[in-house]
Order: sequence, then C-alpha cells, then structure tokens
Amino acid sequence: ANDPMTPLPILLIHSAAAWAPDAPRYWPKYGGSRQVRLLDGAWRYGFIDGWDSGFDSMNASFRPSDGATPNMTSVPSCMDVVAGGAGGYLGPRGVGLFRTSFRSPAAGSAVRLQFQSCSFYCRVWVNGREVGDHLAGGYVAFALDVPADALSPDGGGENELFVLADNRFNATTAPMHTGGDFWHYGGVTRSVEL
Repeated sequence: ANDPMTPLPILLIHSAAAWAPDAPRYWPKYGGSRQVRLLDGAWRYGFIDGWDSGFDSMNASFRPSDGATPNMTSVPSCMDVVAGGAGGYLGPRGVGLFRTSFRSPAAGSAVRLQFQSCSFYCRVWVNGREVGDHLAGGYVAFALDVPADALSPDGGGENELFVLADNRFNATTAPMHTGGDFWHYGGVTRSVEL
C-alpha cells in the first residue's frame, strides 16, 4: 500500500547543454532560434544626489545627452551602498544615470531589452530615443521592445543604451511610502539582457 507520508524519491537531471560565453547562466532558458546576450559588466555612470536636487526624472524633455556619466560602475549593482556600512544609513537617494553600448543584430531587426530589476523608477533610451519606462519598482522584471529604426542601420553596428534609475520615494512610483522594514536599494540591480 502507498503510505501518503512516505517521501517520494527526487530525480536530479544534469543538463549537459553548453553555455554561450555571453548568455545568461540562469533560468529561464530560451528555446528555438532566440539568441539572448547579457549586457552586464562595466557601464559608465553618473549620479544626481538628493531629494532637493530639483531634477525631475519624468520630465519629457530630458535627453541622455543632458546626463553626465563620468564614472564607471558594474551592472548589476546598487547605487546606494555605503562602503563598510553606516549605522542607520545605507546610502544616498537620487538619480543614477547608466550608459553602455551593444552591437546590433542583423540590419533591419528589432530587439528586446529585458531588465531583471531596475529600481525604483526607470527610463530607457537607445541611441537617444526613449523606448520605455517602468513604474512598478525593482522587484518586477520588465521588457522593452526596441524597433529596428531606433538601432544602428548597420548590422553589427554600435548602439548606445542609456538608463535612468531614480531611487527617491515619491507618490507616483512603487514603493509609494517613505519607510518600511527593509532598505529599498536603487539602480540596475539585476541583469540586463538583449
């Protein structure tokens, strides 16, 4: 007789699939002919500090050329960690500006950018053209379709990806409160895929 309290055996399956050098090493894996490439690594970075900077992340007239990115940072990472930590304070609130480049696929092909996390409010441009934003906070992955006419016309050509990440609390983007029982980190905090 089968005893419902008897544990079932667990079958572990080892996949011998080869990992492409720049493909994500996490799940889900994409089937068919879809090629997924990580854009993680060293990105140019700038920061607009503070609550009272007067900077409006939702200003429709903002352009990536207006945002200075004089420093380097790793993506994924968070922009508000203080080295060594500090009692009662984990880092600044403000706006992170992230810039990198990627090569186009075949000429005339659209691409999809998948952000596993960007916190809190995020806007994204490709070659100076805004392709979308994200209001749901850093715990929700999102994808943006980039039309072919926003990309370099040359197959394999360079494209600039610019990301604005605002980690200031406000009444428009999640989380919509000014506190909580844990710290809400800001920035491009998980992988970016193309």
